[in-house]
Amino acid sequence: CHLDAPACLFTSLLTLCPRLATLAVDHTTPPIPARLLCLVQHLCPRLTVLRLSHQPDLTDAALEQIASGHAHLTHLDISHCASLSDLGLHALCRLCPNLVSLSLSSCVLITDVALTC
Repeated sequence: CHLDAPACLFTSLLTLCPRLATLAVDHTTPPIPARLLCLVQHLCPRLTVLRLSHQPDLTDAALEQIASGHAHLTHLDISHCASLSDLGLHALCRLCPNLVSLSLSSCVLITDVALTC
């Protein structure tokens, strides 16, 4: 593995669990880099529940990439992800039509305008 030890462990765990339905990677110390969070799309294609709260590196582009591989997500927690904006939420609404639960608390860049999707 050509990544640092925590990144290598995260990647290895996801590789070993391709049928994983629920993944919670919230409140990690240190935060998981967005490039690793994007691996979830490829390594865990059956996720229906994903908790990514308190991940400051989660960007709109990363969220869109994750969402593009998980149209069947039903529950998503992206609360306290301060880098997310209306753009990421619009992509999420477009790519994940099966969402029934979405946590956005303390996403300070997401406005009321995005909540109309």
